[in-house]
Amino acid sequence: MIHCDLKMQNIFRSNANIQFIDFEFVSVGDKTWDIACIIESFLHESPIKNKPENSALFFSSLIETYCANLGLTDESKRMVYIK
Repeated sequence: MIHCDLKMQNIFRSNANIQFIDFEFVSVGDKTWDIACIIESFLHESPIKNKPENSALFFSSLIETYCANLGLTDESKRMVYIK
């Protein structure tokens, strides 16, 4: 299962957790689609454009949380990073 519409507006941070919302387009597909969608969304957001040093931390946190929520094995998580 993938979100299919993962973008800045569908992610909220509360304390140390990241929460996903707006699941109306959930579907079966390649998990890296969601990663590509969020990267595209981030590239158009001013905070990332103006402070690129924050992007590496945010992307790694996002990918780690996303993989953990999916219950991916280390091998599957490695494939997400590679793609």
